[in-house]
Amino acid sequence: MTTIAVLGNGRVGGGLATALLRAGHEVTVADRTPGVAADAARGAQLVINATPGAGSLERLTALREELRGKILVDVSNATVDGPDGLPAALIHPGSSLAEQLQEALPDTRVVKTLNSPGTAHSAPLRSCPVAGRSGVGYEERTYQGRRAMTGIPRTGRCRRAAYVRDCGSTT
Repeated sequence: MTTIAVLGNGRVGGGLATALLRAGHEVTVADRTPGVAADAARGAQLVINATPGAGSLERLTALREELRGKILVDVSNATVDGPDGLPAALIHPGSSLAEQLQEALPDTRVVKTLNSPGTAHSAPLRSCPVAGRSGVGYEERTYQGRRAMTGIPRTGRCRRAAYVRDCGSTT
């Protein structure tokens, strides 16, 4: 059993938390209440960022000490919505939120996964074709991060660890 903090209690965070609980993990969900995210991250082995991508970098760098030495799984999409409410542009063109987080949090292992902001932005987010599918990006450079992630997809729709692939360097 892994102790997991899910930062964000919307559709994505709530769905992940539910699946992880069903899989037998100990899960804490943190909302925007001051101090709750810090407490949740402090007590977790693995932290999942499911907060809105536009404010994630600022929110998570404020948790630098709580995230030190942890694995941070980033599932948020750092996009700007267009007039139709759909993603229209990337907040970090030519990069990803995970890359920005890794740079800001050098003592944290950052994993980028479970992202599909739409076909217009799949390539810039370096999506990794997996089992004939695309749109799910996975960026991770450390053995510990890859090993931690192999158990996470088994809790959701993607039940085979074989679907988790290291897409190589993100630079």
